[in-house]
Amino acid sequence: MEKKQEPAEPKKHSMFQDIPFRYAVKQFPEIIEIILRVVLEKPGLKVKGAPIPQADFKSLSGRSVIADVWAEEEDGTQLLIELHNSWDLDEVALRSEYEGAILLTHVVKPGKKFENEEDRDSIPGQYIVFLCRGDILGLGRPYYDIEPCFVSVEGRPLAPSKTHIRILNGAYREKDSIGMLMSDLCETDPQKLQLPKLRDIFSKILNWDEKISRKEQPMSQEEKDYYAFVSNEKIRMLEKEIDAQAIALSAKDAALSDKDATIARYQALYGPLPSQQPPAAPQA
Repeated sequence: MEKKQEPAEPKKHSMFQDIPFRYAVKQFPEIIEIILRVVLEKPGLKVKGAPIPQADFKSLSGRSVIADVWAEEEDGTQLLIELHNSWDLDEVALRSEYEGAILLTHVVKPGKKFENEEDRDSIPGQYIVFLCRGDILGLGRPYYDIEPCFVSVEGRPLAPSKTHIRILNGAYREKDSIGMLMSDLCETDPQKLQLPKLRDIFSKILNWDEKISRKEQPMSQEEKDYYAFVSNEKIRMLEKEIDAQAIALSAKDAALSDKDATIARYQALYGPLPSQQPPAAPQA
């Protein structure tokens, strides 16, 4: 008797994946204010305007820095949020330094003179927040701060930087606000979310493909938008793969063309290739 195949369990997502996180920011921008209040320990933090997922900042060379989320506090402080699934601290440090430099060029207004104290004070501060999958430094703390500064020969700080870097420990699970937030970001079951303000938002998006796969009920307009968003992301990924394959094939064609031209030049000068010549007669 043929064994009946059980239907596959629908794949679920957490907010620690790029596409659901971007969608959450796009559809529910208040989520960034909630997250930043927790991770920066600023209960009164207010975001000015709507945060921008996949914010694209151009450098002078034309290279882009694409941040997962850009936002701005009401006092002008610039905020970048990055989801980070790697365990490489050097990568985080270099990326934060590069992003901070590029962001600064976008927020400093023309005509500012650094010799004027008033102009220096008008340059906004920056927070670059890395929501990391694990504990990069392995010390078990909820977060780690990096504060760049100029130091003297004796090691005494001379001038603090306006760039502040905070690396969140995604493996932190204590029952404080940061521990509950990091747990919620990695959770795939909306019913298990611990922070009440996030539960309603997350429950609308974490089970989107369960509803699609089982077709239990019609999708809401928000879910349709998300489905279209994810589908477009997949299409863009496929287009990138196709473009990469086309470039590789073009390079192979060029190499073959060069090979054919080289063979033709050899034949014009010396006749058939050794492999094309008839075998020599055996010696008597």
